[in-house]
Amino acid sequence: MRFLTQIKIGAFLDRARVRRIAVIYLLVTIVSFTVFLATSDGFKDRLGRPLGTDFMAFHVAGSIALEDGGAAAYDSAKQYVVHQSILKEEAPAYWPFLYPPAFLFVVMALASLPYLAGWLVWMAATLCAYVAAMQKISAGKLAALIALAFPAVYENFLHGQNGFLLAALFAIGLNLLFAGRGVLAGLAFGLIAIKPQYGVLLPVALCAAGQWRAFGAAAATVALMAVLPTLAFGADVWPAFLNSMRAARVEVVEAGAIGFEKIQSVFSQARMLGAPVGAAYAAQGITSIAAAFLLFRLWRSKAADDVKAAGLIIASLLASPYVVDYDLVILAPALALLVRDGMARGFGGYEKTIMLFAAFAPVIARPVGSATHVSMGLAALLALFVIILRRAR
Repeated sequence: MRFLTQIKIGAFLDRARVRRIAVIYLLVTIVSFTVFLATSDGFKDRLGRPLGTDFMAFHVAGSIALEDGGAAAYDSAKQYVVHQSILKEEAPAYWPFLYPPAFLFVVMALASLPYLAGWLVWMAATLCAYVAAMQKISAGKLAALIALAFPAVYENFLHGQNGFLLAALFAIGLNLLFAGRGVLAGLAFGLIAIKPQYGVLLPVALCAAGQWRAFGAAAATVALMAVLPTLAFGADVWPAFLNSMRAARVEVVEAGAIGFEKIQSVFSQARMLGAPVGAAYAAQGITSIAAAFLLFRLWRSKAADDVKAAGLIIASLLASPYVVDYDLVILAPALALLVRDGMARGFGGYEKTIMLFAAFAPVIARPVGSATHVSMGLAALLALFVIILRRAR
């Protein structure tokens, strides 16, 4: 009974213990990364994958765009030939480029550097932006430590992905919005369109709150992100991008080419349990509509700003059918906002324990999903959304 009480009130998660957990996990991360590099050949890890795995897609697309133009960067045959050339393999692993044309400007700049330099520059720049944004939410000596020790940080770093940038944009945008700087907030929100599935519910929240300046600035930013690549690469970049998206939808999302255990969504959970594609889409559609409705009510309510902000982040993740585990670094600002609200108004039953579970969900999601067909990332998102709705009341 005493153990259950401890779990309920979360008394074991005091400031000193949180610091110790963060220090231990950060040290484990540093040692793991050191071993990871030491067992590589300087380009490929011990399993034969390029360091920064998913960054290969960025490097290849950027290299093709520099040589042959933006539309060519979405040509899967060209991508495969470049993979063969870089990896020096006849039948190499293949990392497709699945990002909007505006992101080509970033990957072209990165591709002008050698592969490893590009990966490390991209990770260092976006990691600094992420830590700086987290410090805006959680001012104090522990902010940077906890931000760096957040378990999904290591996952995102190893994959060379853009989770740090997305987490920073959410955190910066929300911080600016509630500080009354709507135009700058809208600019940050608009940039989230580099991974558009996470920006779908932003208009819902901004409209519900009457944040029209932020809404207008976000819309203008997205429009600019459509116009600039059209001017730079030509209109044919859009059919090329849309064709690649159709292929990705069928092969990656619906068929689970990367493994359903890696994707932390209702759609993927349904597919992992054997549901047909139509039923999985229906389940995801119901979830997305419910998330949008509840988010609208939340942002129309008199709930605390921190609760609204955390709700937007979690609802945005729940509404997407494609949420890979390394993207769950986006949970960091949501958890920081909930902790800040809890420090101000007190924590409810099981809230601390659920937040701890959510923090570690990204690193256990793949093995648990493979063994049990249960998505730990999705479970964490749903539990956090329940906490948010409860705190809103």
